[in-house]
Amino acid sequence: MDLAESYLIDAKELKRYNVSREVEVKIMAEKISVYVDHDLHRALKAEATLRGKSLSEFMVDAAVNALYSPRREKAAARMDRIRESSTGCYSSDDIRSMRDEGRNND
Repeated sequence: MDLAESYLIDAKELKRYNVSREVEVKIMAEKISVYVDHDLHRALKAEATLRGKSLSEFMVDAAVNALYSPRREKAAARMDRIRESSTGCYSSDDIRSMRDEGRNND
């Protein structure tokens, strides 16, 4: 799944930017800034480089993979079953308690 629109820069633009080969430019819809410590940044950058990607491309791929992972889909299905079986009203404290209990069981 590609979340960006891709455009090829024409030869006139390549000369303007002093680039000798065809370049693909992606126009992204939104920007997200994430602040991480120096060591994590270096590790992520190194991993992206090993995979032949920019750090941004690597992070977008990781986010998409996490969003559509089977584990997430399984958790979402479990939440749907809980919602369907729930017939009463719960206080915020009750919900937090159930959430914490579920986390302890995983």
